[in-house]
Amino acid sequence: MKLSTRTDGRPSMQFYPHDWRTDDGLRLCSLKAKGLWIDLLCIMFDSPRRGYLLKPNGKQMMPPEIARAVGAEEQAVVQGLAELGEQEVYSRLEDGTIYCRRMARATSLSEKRAAAGRQGGRPKQKKSKPKARRRKQNESKQKQTAEVEVEVEEEVQQGTDSTALTDFESFWKTYPKKVGKKAARKAWDKATDRPDLADILTALDKQKQTPDWSKDNGQFIPHPTTWLNQGRWADEVPDPGGREARRESARKQQAAEQNAKLAATQAEMRAAKAAVAEALDGLNDHELAELKARAVASAENEFIRREYAKGDPRVNRVLRRAMAKLAGEPAERSE
Repeated sequence: MKLSTRTDGRPSMQFYPHDWRTDDGLRLCSLKAKGLWIDLLCIMFDSPRRGYLLKPNGKQMMPPEIARAVGAEEQAVVQGLAELGEQEVYSRLEDGTIYCRRMARATSLSEKRAAAGRQGGRPKQKKSKPKARRRKQNESKQKQTAEVEVEVEEEVQQGTDSTALTDFESFWKTYPKKVGKKAARKAWDKATDRPDLADILTALDKQKQTPDWSKDNGQFIPHPTTWLNQGRWADEVPDPGGREARRESARKQQAAEQNAKLAATQAEMRAAKAAVAEALDGLNDHELAELKARAVASAENEFIRREYAKGDPRVNRVLRRAMAKLAGEPAERSE
């Protein structure tokens, strides 16, 4: 069997079938994309930096080179990488190098444990009893191994994906209440359904303008961990001046409609006055006097009708005599 090209010479890698079959990202990928990924895992295992998709000279592998390595068309490789990347099956360094998060973490942990073992395996010789010496050696190894595991675990919690780290730091820099950064980092990694960083920062900018976030020195701003766990980037933020602006617009529109009606009425009155003035210019004095008398009689008749409608019998008798007099008819006899 051909050994790995790496200096450790390990001919096999760890593979967990259950994790492969239950991974949420892989389950959404096509069979072609899964086949490409298993080939890439083998290439990354033999890479000069285990877990990273590099050429033997340590440089990043590009799609044409990947296509030749896996024996496929370049277009098929590009499509497969796009599908895997969309489901976040792999991560990228800042320079775009693809790497497997799990393999990179396992390699880092293995190397640091090996380094710790080498340091603890050659302790300084002291004059002591064999059992006590062995106990001290074991304690030293356990302590160094524990320190390495804690260090690697912190790296895992902080994320090996430099892009994700940059995104979180950008979010942390923008968020106004900077409390619980470690817990916020965990919530960031856990929120796999979060939108792009640009959308998150846009949501933060809008929410920072709301009264709840600006009053009482930001007392009511949620903790960043809470904000991420609850998916608060999807909150609907009302327009701060939208309601008042709509009210002002409605008032202006109503005033404009009233002004338009008033202007139309005034125009009609001016036209009526002009028509009356034109008609009166053609009348002589006798005709003007007769027209005035008719106007007065019409006004009196209107007054009498309004009072008659009130239904007072005594008043109505007086009104009937007045209406008869105006009409030139004989007055009624009093009862």
